[in-house]
Amino acid sequence: MPSFSPSNDVPGLIAVIDNQNNSASGEGIRAKITIDSHSVQFGLDTVSYNGGSITGLSFNTKYYVYLDDPSYQGGAVTYSATTSFSQLTASASRFCVGTITTPSYSGVDPHARAITNH
Repeated sequence: MPSFSPSNDVPGLIAVIDNQNNSASGEGIRAKITIDSHSVQFGLDTVSYNGGSITGLSFNTKYYVYLDDPSYQGGAVTYSATTSFSQLTASASRFCVGTITTPSYSGVDPHARAITNH
């Protein structure tokens, strides 16, 4: 299972995540990224965020995962993923959680039903 690279691997970002138990997996014919709950150190303040997931993604693709939190409230947020590095700076309240490459498509849809001849 692919591992998640923390945001401090992305040049120019100034916050650090305390948890890296995030993952990417196949979900049928699309990929899914799961983000674990974590805390982020912004200067002298620590903000805690709930976990979440992003579904419907392409396989074998590098994504930058981010959230928008204009008031640094933490808690439940909506996580987003983009393949464009420039999207990370599209908002002053945007925080990059990290990068991850989704797995390759296995060619097997776990939701497909087997067809048998009788």
